[in-house]
Amino acid sequence: MLVAQSEKTEKKCQDLGKKLKIGETEAKHTQNLLALKYKDKREVFMLSTMHKNEFANTNKRDKVTNLPIQKPSAVIDYNQKMGTVDQKDMLLSSIGCLRKSLKWYKKLFFHFIDTFLLNAYSLYLVNTGKRPSLAEFHINLIGQIIEKYHEARVQVHRGRPSTSEDRPLRLIERHFPSLVPPTERKKNPTRYCRVLGTLKGFDQTINVILDESHERVYRSSQGVEQVVLGLYIIRGDNVAVIGEVDDKRESELDFGSIKAEPLNPVVN
Repeated sequence: MLVAQSEKTEKKCQDLGKKLKIGETEAKHTQNLLALKYKDKREVFMLSTMHKNEFANTNKRDKVTNLPIQKPSAVIDYNQKMGTVDQKDMLLSSIGCLRKSLKWYKKLFFHFIDTFLLNAYSLYLVNTGKRPSLAEFHINLIGQIIEKYHEARVQVHRGRPSTSEDRPLRLIERHFPSLVPPTERKKNPTRYCRVLGTLKGFDQTINVILDESHERVYRSSQGVEQVVLGLYIIRGDNVAVIGEVDDKRESELDFGSIKAEPLNPVVN
């Protein structure tokens, strides 16, 4: 059974060219398929394998004439049954992972992934009573998957080793500002940090994926602190500059003795 209404359906129904008044229909059919054009507030094109070109009552009355309002049975069934599908498409449009591909099965696979995520989100709302947005649920799920299945690659870096113990998996492998404790001289201290690694991917919002990465933290009071991160996702709104590292010059630097003044906060 098929009931469809979309722009593609409209293109397939271009032979239905009669100009209609509100409430009128035009239809063509084969033995198994009905092509229907119906004029309501706008023209509606539908394809169906289970309906006839007939009207049915909507159990509503016209406010002016007080006569029963009738519509094609295909339109009534679509309005009653397809609301959930339209809502699903609306929700997935904001977080969908579908990308252009010449392979149809790839699009189908990613559509299944989006549908599984939406079903998981619905179950989460029912079972926990919490009300996060779908985007928040999506980001939290990605973070938990990375936290559980990632394999950090241990690297040896020159410079003062990290003594930080308050950043487990660097807030689930995503680059967020961490708290810098106040000092006697400065109530709201800041620091300049830089993350280096092998670029694995990015998107149009400059979300960046780095592998074999580490963070360099510069301070004016001591040498460079180097924090091993492994596989790392940096959100685009935390990126200021992206550049290529000169390996030869890097090898000549003694990071344990390098000190630098932190940058002032950036205000947009």
